[in-house]
Amino acid sequence: AYENANYRTDYIDARGRLDRYGGQAYEHFQNTAGLNLDWLMVKDQNIALSASRTDMLPRDETFNDQESVYYSESAMYQWMINPVVMAGAGATLNQYSYTAATNRPDTMFQTYSVFSTIKLTERTMGAASVGYSMVSLPSSYGDSAGVAVDNSGMVGSLSIKTELDRDLAHELAYARAIQAGFSSAYELVDKYSYHIDWKRKAALAVSLFSEYNKSSQSDSLLGEYTDWVSGMTISLPFTSLVALELSTTYSVRENKGTADSQGAGVELKNSYNTWSSRAGTSIPLMSRDRNSAGFTTYVEHVERSSDSDVLKYSRDIFVATVTYTHQF
Repeated sequence: AYENANYRTDYIDARGRLDRYGGQAYEHFQNTAGLNLDWLMVKDQNIALSASRTDMLPRDETFNDQESVYYSESAMYQWMINPVVMAGAGATLNQYSYTAATNRPDTMFQTYSVFSTIKLTERTMGAASVGYSMVSLPSSYGDSAGVAVDNSGMVGSLSIKTELDRDLAHELAYARAIQAGFSSAYELVDKYSYHIDWKRKAALAVSLFSEYNKSSQSDSLLGEYTDWVSGMTISLPFTSLVALELSTTYSVRENKGTADSQGAGVELKNSYNTWSSRAGTSIPLMSRDRNSAGFTTYVEHVERSSDSDVLKYSRDIFVATVTYTHQF
């Protein structure tokens, strides 16, 4: 059993995605209480059960439509067929109840799937899942444009990860899911990604990645949008404790929907590109018994371009942080 309570401020865009330097402050209290159970029936077969409740309480009335109670229940069966093949099946139920908004319907998600992981070669692992997801809405529900919506569909994932040699590995993955939307009842999300990492002990480490996400909202006025993000991180050790950390990321947000001036803000109707670059380091100051302290600092430059002048900005940031941690 567990309980996790936190109060935090996220900076998000109009679609609820993190936008640290261009977003609106979203202060909220979130409490999650739940229970996880595992039953190892025999040596190679396992059943996992979980249930939780999450309460979301925004501080600002601007986000009253996010005030909600969210229940989640899941059951999963896993079978290690042999040393190279694992297979299983699972079911997940999610229920969302919006306690302050009058324009958001209570929503229930059901997802049923089968999955497997296979050791294809000595250095290659494959994973796949396929399932069906259904969304239950009040019979009177129609989106804000009066357009009928399809409440169900196929979901799944596929990934292949290969160790090219002892220090180099890459992974190609795809996933499709139906999930609760930030402002809509639900959204259909397709995600494609590629990662390649090179790391040698006590030496230079380099990571490259590219991800493409496509999201279709259940509310047609919010429209479809895509995010393409690519970047690189470099870690160059100076000593056994101190390393120079460099990163650069370029992202493209394209809004392709039919949102009109009455149903959407400037962020929902205009596309924009963001380029951020950072250089920094972290230094451990102390580690003793259950106490530790560290110092982190970095400089960062962020540039956003758009056809809309409202969305354009340039930021130069300097951060220095001292962190103390005590483990109880």
